[in-house]
Amino acid sequence: MSSCMRTASLVCALIALIVTPSRAADAPVTDLDKRAGATLYSTYAEKPVPPESMTQAQLKGLTRFEHDAKKNSATYSLDYGAVTGTTDNRGYMRITVNEPPVDVLKAGWTLLRTDPTSGAEIVWKKVERSDADKYLQIGVRRKFGNIILAVSQRQPIDMPPDKAAVDVHARFVRLLAYAKQWKLFGGQIKLTLMSRSDQPEMGSDEPLEVSLSDNAETSMLIRIEAYDEDGKLRNDVKRFDLQVNGTLAKQAKLKVAGELVDLSKPVQISDPKTPTEVTLILPKGTDDAAQDALYLGVGKSDPPIALKVGAEFK
Repeated sequence: MSSCMRTASLVCALIALIVTPSRAADAPVTDLDKRAGATLYSTYAEKPVPPESMTQAQLKGLTRFEHDAKKNSATYSLDYGAVTGTTDNRGYMRITVNEPPVDVLKAGWTLLRTDPTSGAEIVWKKVERSDADKYLQIGVRRKFGNIILAVSQRQPIDMPPDKAAVDVHARFVRLLAYAKQWKLFGGQIKLTLMSRSDQPEMGSDEPLEVSLSDNAETSMLIRIEAYDEDGKLRNDVKRFDLQVNGTLAKQAKLKVAGELVDLSKPVQISDPKTPTEVTLILPKGTDDAAQDALYLGVGKSDPPIALKVGAEFK
């Protein structure tokens, strides 16, 4: 197949891939699934519901239990509250993994404050669809590495936002406490693409967004950080284990401490500084091998490129 035909076919296939939704609801239950489910159910019950009790059926009982294999992301959400007479106090508790935070200010919310104790951002907005359908919406959230905890609930529209936020924030505090108890944040690895102006954050083995240059190799400076259960940076990393994945992995190169490393065997960084930085180098987009790798990967679960990072602690 000619280079021109390959490129045209690749573009068409990529468009088809982008508009095709991905679901993995029947995938085997993971340890993260159990910890996230236990965090939500414990908060709802206001008593411990341990991760080991979580089953596939219980997780499917969540309002949302979604995986996106291409983004290596997940959403776990549980609705609560009800409409009683003229009172509407419906809300949800949500945990997202490897999903970017919504820009709430652009979405019409107003920042009430950032709570100094929980570290949560508290926002509010008025919703007035009709005389019978109007309420004050309170949102509380905080990002821990690649995990976001959020609680949102409707309150009476005439209630002052500061007063309306009290119960919603209290529920968030319980959600955070159970997330810590069930070690939802334990050993979290965050990668930041420093070579991009917006410096996007992602989790280990999450697909890296990349645009190959036709004229030169593409260098991606990546910062690696490890976080504890409280979302604080860990400085007790004994070793980082690195693995380059994806359809372009065989054409990729990796620099650690400025030196190229052998990707045919496990890459280890002993006693790393936290954060530490590595450089991933991708081939020119006009290289036949790179085009073949991208073309053959279309429609498969493998991303073009990803960096998997594991950590061992002292």
